Amino acid sequence: LLVLRPETNPVYNTSKLAFTDRCYQISYYSYSHWVEAPADMLMPLLSDTMQKTHRFRAIITPPYTGTYDYALRTQIQTLNIDYTRAIP
Repeated sequence: LLVLRPETNPVYNTSKLAFTDRCYQISYYSYSHWVEAPADMLMPLLSDTMQKTHRFRAIITPPYTGTYDYALRTQIQTLNIDYTRAIP
């Protein structure tokens, strides 16, 4: 299984932390940011999770130039964090 980097809406293809308070308007925090772009942080999680299923002979990630039987392509369309709920 070839696990590809998640495709990302250009708004989220950055380490900047985006937010919205109006529909269809994206802004970024001045001082807060992700350690890496979300797709780069999710890539190892995806490959590790697929490995733990034990359903595939091998899990490979780019840059891989050999042959493979299946490819996992994912998309990040939105990222939501809900700060209105209290964490117990």
